[in-house]
Amino acid sequence: MRNIKTKFAPALCLILISLSSCIREEIIPLSRNGQSKIVVIGFLTPAPQIDIYVGRSQPFGKLDYQPIDFTEPNAVVKISNEYGSVKVLNSNSSNPSIYSCSQTDFPIIAGKKYTITVTGDTGTINASTVVPPQVAYWKTAVLSGPQEDLYYTFSGSWEKIAEHNDVDYGVSIKTNGKALDLKTNEGINKVNNLYTVKRDVFLGNSQTIHVTLLTRDPVFSAFSRKTDLTVEVFENLKSSAFSDIISGFKGVIPDAGNISGGIGVFGSYLKDTKILNK
Repeated sequence: MRNIKTKFAPALCLILISLSSCIREEIIPLSRNGQSKIVVIGFLTPAPQIDIYVGRSQPFGKLDYQPIDFTEPNAVVKISNEYGSVKVLNSNSSNPSIYSCSQTDFPIIAGKKYTITVTGDTGTINASTVVPPQVAYWKTAVLSGPQEDLYYTFSGSWEKIAEHNDVDYGVSIKTNGKALDLKTNEGINKVNNLYTVKRDVFLGNSQTIHVTLLTRDPVFSAFSRKTDLTVEVFENLKSSAFSDIISGFKGVIPDAGNISGGIGVFGSYLKDTKILNK
């Protein structure tokens, strides 16, 4: 028994050394003296209404955070088009951080440029977006299954919009108004001018799904990839498996906003939606 222990000890040491060699400690200084900035998140598309979120960031290190700390209560939110028309958005009574207006009063048109300006106690920001000039349509959209694990498979395809290389595409799948997956870039592949997507979805008691093909401006596309990466990191690090934790993303989440003087994103998109039954 003693010989076994003697032989086992070096092997155990090698295992522990190999595990420790996979871990690198990083010390990142965090400033406690940061200033609040206006936060704007909004995506324009031809629809009945425009909705823009406006809030305020908070510096790291406060002892206590209250919901009101993240609001910009005196904000003035304006959207203008390339022809000089300006519309002031109204704060939503049910959620004061959402600023809205009807597109009957201010229509969003494909191919046109729009600028947002927000002025508040925290400062002033502005950003612009050009709505994609043309929408991509589903060429095929099929829901098959269920498989043995009760998952269904959605498969779809569409063709690239000719002569518009500055747009990108995403796919959103919802049932009962709720997204089945927060990641809109997953499962998309491109061969020449044909795009395909394939995803497994769990429908539960739902009988239908809404699959939406998004034709996005470059800002929305970049922001969506940042969102997908953030979701991947969160899902990876919350796993209890040690191998998942140490294999988590160890870099820095890239910035993907376009808000001058603030934080967030102001983009645009067009969409084509199909409703599929089980």
